[in-house]
Amino acid sequence: MMNLNDERLSKLPFLDYLKEMHSRIKGIRHTNKSNSAYSEARELSHHIINRYIKEYNLTWENYNSQPAGQHLRLSAQKLELYNHKASDKRKGEVIAEFVREFEYDLMNMIRARERNKENPSTPIEDEPI
Repeated sequence: MMNLNDERLSKLPFLDYLKEMHSRIKGIRHTNKSNSAYSEARELSHHIINRYIKEYNLTWENYNSQPAGQHLRLSAQKLELYNHKASDKRKGEVIAEFVREFEYDLMNMIRARERNKENPSTPIEDEPI
């Protein structure tokens, strides 16, 4: 896993950062008898939400009142279904659902920014109001 304290990562433009994180999220897989996928998913989702908050000068209290923030929060909440004592099958299902949801949210954010890059008059729907 990438060092999330990497200086290069913090200096990436937001679009490039989203693409990098999309790739990382997409690569999360549950491994039998391990909780590493859960730890990685929690760490990445927290990092992504934190960057979203910083990017738009929001707070932890109000970020989820924004459309993209709300989607990210709801996707991250999928991890609350993870039970360390559950079967490996159930753990894998929870991780897979989290990955699908979070990946979808990130792709929507990426596409909106790419459309805006091609045509600057196109609004970015997930930008804070």
